[in-house]
Amino acid sequence: MSDRVSPCPARGGPLTEAPRKRNGPGRTSPGPSSRSGSGLGDPVKILQAQHDAEGVVLNARTTTPGWLGERLDVGWAIDVLHPLAR
Repeated sequence: MSDRVSPCPARGGPLTEAPRKRNGPGRTSPGPSSRSGSGLGDPVKILQAQHDAEGVVLNARTTTPGWLGERLDVGWAIDVLHPLAR
């Protein structure tokens, strides 16, 4: 018995190896320069700048759903969402 763990698809059998990512137009190969921030810039700062420009505000409750677990009123949902329900 082997101590090695290897993933397998739902149908069984070993996974085939994925093809290597090719460098195409506008892509650079990952290297020390792109990781250090000197290549394209700091991704966090880029996202913050984009969010600021678009007025997006993220905080600790951004991904908290508004649904509190109450049951769905299907009749109301159909009346509101279906254009021909009235």
